[in-house]
Amino acid sequence: MQLGPAEILVVLIIALLVFGPSRLPDMARQVGRAVRELKKFQHSISSDMGSMFSEDHSEAATPAPSLPPLSTGAKKSGAKKSEAKKTVKKKPTKKSGARKTVARKPDG
Repeated sequence: MQLGPAEILVVLIIALLVFGPSRLPDMARQVGRAVRELKKFQHSISSDMGSMFSEDHSEAATPAPSLPPLSTGAKKSGAKKSEAKKTVKKKPTKKSGARKTVARKPDG
């Protein structure tokens, strides 16, 4: 949402009527300080987050851990091809034209 010159003028006139000409400069100073503090806070948070997530490119940086290579002789876990689940397709019903698949466990 962006404010144009006409909207800003309307807000200033309403503020002048509500707060009066004597309190309006003080209110403007307080709003300016609050905006300045908010920007400082935002900048400090973004720089902290940037430094926290940046990569360490120094000489003393330790390399990221890696996984050992897989051995080729190890048994793989899981079911054999003959024990795989079988799917059965049902005929479409009158209500729905979509086919449904049902997974069944092998006998034995």
